[in-house]
Amino acid sequence: TLYGWDGDNLAWESSPPPYAGALGRTVHYIHEPGTFVPVAQAIRHETIRLVSQPTYTGRYNFKEDPLWNYKPVALPIDALAWYQCDHLGTPQEITDQNGSTAWSAQYKAWGEAQENRSEFAQQIGLTNAIRFQGQYHDHETGLHYNRHRYYDPRVGRFISKDPIGYTGGINLYTYAANPVGFVDPLGLAGHEVKAQTAGPDVLARGVHVNIYGPGLSPKGGHITLIPDTEGSHVILEPADRATRNMSNSHWRKACKCVASYLDDSKNVDRLVKASQAGISHNPNSGRVTELNEVGSILKKHYTNGTNPISK
Repeated sequence: TLYGWDGDNLAWESSPPPYAGALGRTVHYIHEPGTFVPVAQAIRHETIRLVSQPTYTGRYNFKEDPLWNYKPVALPIDALAWYQCDHLGTPQEITDQNGSTAWSAQYKAWGEAQENRSEFAQQIGLTNAIRFQGQYHDHETGLHYNRHRYYDPRVGRFISKDPIGYTGGINLYTYAANPVGFVDPLGLAGHEVKAQTAGPDVLARGVHVNIYGPGLSPKGGHITLIPDTEGSHVILEPADRATRNMSNSHWRKACKCVASYLDDSKNVDRLVKASQAGISHNPNSGRVTELNEVGSILKKHYTNGTNPISK
């Protein structure tokens, strides 16, 4: 099988005929923009035709290069099918052009799947090897290719050490903190970070994030954002016993993950809204001044597209 990639996303796969007289098969995949969440697959019963590599005996001339002169033509497809994914982007069903279920799977907690294919799916060769976000199921080994390493869904662990070392935690083989709530598309995740926007929680802890992973119980912990002395950035502080009891190394790694989380301006905006939610919940709270200041700092960095964490 030959695989084609669009950046880090699987764009297509093409297999030759399994025996004489059979048809080849090419599947093109469409994903949600900027994610590993599949949307659709288009099937064509023919092996993809690659541009042949010429043999150069003289001076190179780009006008004679077939890659420069090749004009791609949209080819007809034999079937189009649509992915139905859960909240994590894991395929639950694939429906055909008539809206009928062509493929479905029942998953165990850590991603081991029992697949079901309709008669229609078997006739047209519709299958699905996509599992948790970023994972591709290898039918020969039962392992999932997870970009930087392989994942074993039968034991819920990677089979090789974390290439980022202990930055991802003391367990070098662990998957995400919780497979029901988190994903690890690249096989490199450390702590998982989520914005907390509920007004009562913001009043109790200030503008903060929920964090899960190494050094914490499965319930996770909370990290609060407070203004720095200059009022231009925010600094991170433990917001509960769970984060106060983290080791220095785990705390540093957790802070790095929060900083990475806030590299995305959408997450900064979520915390701007969190500060507003806390103020709206009780405008007379003694915490309103802090929430206003943190909210203003975050809003400035959101507008500028910069990270609000003090370096």
